[in-house]
Amino acid sequence: FGSSIGSLSHNFDTSIDSRVSFFQPAKIMMLQRPGAVSILAKRTASPLLVRALATASATKKKSFDPSVYLVTDDTYLTPEDGAGQTSPSTFGPPSLTQKILASCQGGATMVQLRLKNVSTKRYVDVARDVKNQMAAQGWAGRVPLIIDDRVDVALAIDADGCHVGDSDLDVPTVRKLVGPDKILGSSTYGDAEMMMAAIRDGADYVAGGGVAPSMTKKYVTKGVAHLHDIRYKLLANMGDIPLVAIGGITDFNASDITFAGADSLAIVSHILRHGSTGDVTAATKKIAELQNAAKIARRRAKDESSEVFGDLLADKRAEILKAGPLIHCMANYVSMDIMANVLLACGMSPAMVHNDKESGEFASVASAVAINIGTLNEESVRSFSDAANAANAKGTPWVLDPVAVGLLTYRTGVVQDLLKLKPTMIRGNPSEVVKCAELLGIDVSQASKGGEALVAKGCDSSLDTLSVNLEIVDELARRIEGTVVMTGAADYSTDGEKGYLALHSVPGLQHIT
Repeated sequence: FGSSIGSLSHNFDTSIDSRVSFFQPAKIMMLQRPGAVSILAKRTASPLLVRALATASATKKKSFDPSVYLVTDDTYLTPEDGAGQTSPSTFGPPSLTQKILASCQGGATMVQLRLKNVSTKRYVDVARDVKNQMAAQGWAGRVPLIIDDRVDVALAIDADGCHVGDSDLDVPTVRKLVGPDKILGSSTYGDAEMMMAAIRDGADYVAGGGVAPSMTKKYVTKGVAHLHDIRYKLLANMGDIPLVAIGGITDFNASDITFAGADSLAIVSHILRHGSTGDVTAATKKIAELQNAAKIARRRAKDESSEVFGDLLADKRAEILKAGPLIHCMANYVSMDIMANVLLACGMSPAMVHNDKESGEFASVASAVAINIGTLNEESVRSFSDAANAANAKGTPWVLDPVAVGLLTYRTGVVQDLLKLKPTMIRGNPSEVVKCAELLGIDVSQASKGGEALVAKGCDSSLDTLSVNLEIVDELARRIEGTVVMTGAADYSTDGEKGYLALHSVPGLQHIT
């Protein structure tokens, strides 16, 4: 049991600002301070104990690392597969077996032979050939061979394990058939309850839903975000069970998916589509490098931390929506309809009231006010001021989005006036946040950790969130006696006393409106 707890409480290097707490997808990372007490064991002891006792009572299982998980497809099967051919054909592409060996050479840590449209005899022949050739090249015992769907094939060749989905034999039955020492995986399609049930029934790892569009299967994509919720629930309820991400994984999204909480990247086409074994090896190596870098970044975000399983954002959102909030949105013309639709989708009631004869009156009855200065004219400036003053008078929270502050003199002056009214929250990109700090008399000469200059680029930031001196952001929050949210490749939220770095796994978010 102690080792199970230890697997969740890592000690990592200290390259990240030690004042900051980290919010990783679906869980809050509170940094340990002198005298602080970790509540991890209290929250996770019972389910972890169950898992630990179950593991201890089982026969010793073959160790496995599912990090780079190569999954095959019938598309890449050739006549040479299953025939015991050990060298590439003079003509035509390499066989599937040769590509599997090349992928192992590039860093694949586990292989799943998945053949949906072949006879049982053909499946067994190919599987046995793959197993024999992997052994001949020294991969046996190092890279497990898993058979998809077919327990009979797995037993026939004495594979290292089996993987099943919802249309195959159920997990308890498969576990009885293959025994306690074989690796057993289960597809759970992003359903957290299915995942936990599969683990209780004997699965050693679980696969989520399709993350991105795939060339090999048709499904409704779940996106990276679904990994946040299932990783949170797995850690909170079942312990450190490997979570496998699958579906459309490439160089483009491998880092984001890993950072979101996936322990394993199951990949088909991005590796096997290549026409030479050298390219297969290179593609696998690239994925492994991206994954390793993302895992290091994820660990650094947990620097000297104890994990606190806080409330899910969805739970907090449900509490807010009980009141049916009315949101006074003074948005710019580019984002107005987007903001309205997002708020409606969240169960709130948006109202785009911009007229200076109405803004103050409406702000006094709204649940919250959002002021985005993107589109400026004399009337909007009066509306902003009236709405902010009315919100302050009623004690209503209001948010200032200081779009492109510092770029032009007029809008910079408008923001300076609004800052004097002390917004409840400032939401801006790094350049905007630093400029707001400067307008309130805060020394920003050391704003960038790397010495980059603060240069306005329209609505875009010249600084990255992680390069900004967070002390400046904290001081800005203290000056307005509110909260500052600095958004970008990562998001930083602070009230001046506590800071939370949200590693949301969507670094490209800062490049869209």
